[in-house]
Amino acid sequence: MTKAPPPRVPLAQLAYLLVFGIFVFVYLARVLGGAATALDWITLGIAAFLLIITAYRVLISGKPDA
Repeated sequence: MTKAPPPRVPLAQLAYLLVFGIFVFVYLARVLGGAATALDWITLGIAAFLLIITAYRVLISGKPDA
């Protein structure tokens, strides 16, 4: 019996993870620096939510099938 190769994470999901991570980093820096507007808070909240969802999907897609 040969072992099946480990499941691959789609490149698009990794790209989304990178983009949302950059957004969270930039807007979190603005918020912590004290120069955040209401729109920055909204953008940070949305980007953090999408980052969590994307990270969850990446973790789920990495599990082998039962």
